[in-house]
Amino acid sequence: MSKIYLGLITSSGNAEHLKWYEGISTHIEGMAVVWHGLRDEGFNILDRNKGNGFIVEREFYGHHGHSMNDFLLNPKIRPGDWIVLRDTLEKLNIIFLSQLRDFVSQLESQGIGSVFQYSKLFLF
Repeated sequence: MSKIYLGLITSSGNAEHLKWYEGISTHIEGMAVVWHGLRDEGFNILDRNKGNGFIVEREFYGHHGHSMNDFLLNPKIRPGDWIVLRDTLEKLNIIFLSQLRDFVSQLESQGIGSVFQYSKLFLF
């Protein structure tokens, strides 16, 4: 069965925006996070809730794609796994999150490999 990870690139100073991640690993395998900056309460929130995922701590080199490679190329992410891609300020509805596994199953049964939201990659 496919695993589902929440992909996130974020940094210190965002603890207030990251509080909604509390308990997220009850609905998905874990989080695939790239962290820029010093560890703070935001890092601690993600670390407590990363589930079977991971956090890569990396200096920001000024290129979002470079940071994204840090979780896309991580050996925990395997072919057939899914990533829900979110920005720090983008939250998921908890009802949607609780039904995400069924949604992914429907996508797979129809041969769909990606979902876009307002022209931005959302789930792949």
